[in-house]
Parts: sequence; C-alpha cells; structure tokens
Amino acid sequence: MKKIDHPAFGACVELAVGRTRALIAPGLGLSLVEFSVGGVSVLDGSRLRQFLEIRKGLGPLILPHFGESAFRPPHDLSAIPHTTLLRDAGVGDPFQHGVGRYCSWAFETDGESVRGTIDGNTRLAGIPLAELEGNAFDAAVTYALDGEGLRIGFDLSGDKPVAGGIHFYYDLVDRKTSHVELPVEEAPAGKPALRLDFGQAHNTVYHPRGTTDFCTFRLTTDRYVLDTTVQVRGEEARTFDSMVLFSPAGESFACIEPISYRRELENHKRAFRGDILLAPRPL
Repeated sequence: MKKIDHPAFGACVELAVGRTRALIAPGLGLSLVEFSVGGVSVLDGSRLRQFLEIRKGLGPLILPHFGESAFRPPHDLSAIPHTTLLRDAGVGDPFQHGVGRYCSWAFETDGESVRGTIDGNTRLAGIPLAELEGNAFDAAVTYALDGEGLRIGFDLSGDKPVAGGIHFYYDLVDRKTSHVELPVEEAPAGKPALRLDFGQAHNTVYHPRGTTDFCTFRLTTDRYVLDTTVQVRGEEARTFDSMVLFSPAGESFACIEPISYRRELENHKRAFRGDILLAPRPL
C-alpha cells in the first residue's frame, strides 16, 4: 500500500499484489478509479469527465440507497455543483444511487487494504449527510487486495432500510466480441447461465440463482476476464439479491452491479454486511 497524489483524482491509496493494482480515491466517494491486472486496465477510461462531474463512469459505490429516491433535501444545493448537472441530465434525485459517492470519506489503511467511513453527521457543503439522504446512517467500506482479487466489504446500517452495491464501468475493449455469463433465475431452463453479448443495449435487473451460497458473474473481453462473486444465500444481511447489467447501445463499457436487495420488492434491510470479490485475469 502507498499513498499517492494523482493529477486527476487527488489523494489516493494504491493497493498492489502480484500483477493486480487498485487505486481508491477517498475524496471522491471512496471510488475505485483505477483497476488493472498485468498492465491491462479493467475500468473504462472514456468517461473520466462524467465521473469527476457526476460519478457516471469509472468506479463509484452505491450506498445508502440505489436508483432514484423520492426524498428531496430541504436545502439550497447550489453549492454542490453535481446536483445541477444531474438535473440538467434529467435525473430528479440530486444524490442518485446514494450520497456516499458524492462526498469525502475518512479512511485508514492496513497492509494492502483501505477502510473508509461516513455517517449521517459527515458533511457535504456544510450539510449533514443525514439531511441530504433523508435518514441517519452509518457506512464503512473496505477494499482489500489479496492473491484472489479485490474484495469490497460493506458494513451499513440506518434508521431506514439501506442498500449497498458497486457501479463500476468496465472496459468492453471490443463491444462486438465481449459477452457476459450470468447464473440468474432468468437463464433458460437447463442452462447454467444466461449468456449475453453486447450487440444490443442492456439495462436490466436480474436475480442470482440461489442454488448455491455464492454466485459468480463473468465478463469476457478480448484482453481480460473478470469474475464478480457475491453471496446469494444465507443470512439476509449478507446476501446480494439482485444484479443489474447496464450498457447503453454503442458505448464502450458495461456495468455489472450487484445490489443488496431484490429490486422489484420493497427493501427491508436496515443492516447490510455483504462482500464482493472481483477477480480479473489477463488473456
């Protein structure tokens, strides 16, 4: 582990084990801003500006809510520039996918890991996050790199239900040749996984098969393979109950987004302690 001052992302923490490297920016929502294996980048770099402005690119977190909340903060948000940009882009929620990605996190390091924390009293533009989110919450996220890959651990709780996940923009390299394999309930009968290419757009919620304790979603490109493994069976506070595949037509990226609750149902989880393992390998 080492701390570096990145020209685009500011103060960052670099984790490196073997051929795998991860760069985390605590000041930018504890986002994953670089991720590579064997010198091959896993994250799509084409949306750097969108990431810096509105967190739509590279590797932002999802917490403590997913999607667009109905809550609107009773504050003048003009001092928070991204809120105007989101509104201009047609997004009604000024903190889409949760306030966590838009604020600076306190952090500590230990070996090849970094743990970030925020809570309802953390402030953004002088306003407590609880007032921007609509409820008090506590959040800790740990990135830990080891020989198996990058582990992302969530520890969330709140006065109201909380959600956790990742919204990482992966480089498809060549949209025509990349594909995903998803062991989900929506896969054809008798097939181990749903296989999808990127000849069309994707913005669909799927549900992991609960036939085993863990589920692995695989993205295959011309340069690397990425496995995303999550727990899908067991204690409710630890399971990822949905995943979203997002890739607009013609774009160079795909997002594989494990989400902590079943998206079409009401979220009842007031605590969540799930883990995600990202295991890339170059081809």
